[in-house]
Amino acid sequence: MKIEITRSIKARSLILSILNPHHFQFNRMYSNFQKLILIVSKTKTKRIEELKVFPEDTL
Repeated sequence: MKIEITRSIKARSLILSILNPHHFQFNRMYSNFQKLILIVSKTKTKRIEELKVFPEDTL
């Protein structure tokens, strides 16, 4: 599984939604994988330009 979210996403709200296990978009990920690895690169405006979520065993 590989999830990419690109462009114009505020870092704070995205990180809070990932940390919230009740968030509907992330429930399935947390139930399928015990550990997720987040690779995040930020722009100068403190927005996430690209977020990649990989299961640990694919790296």
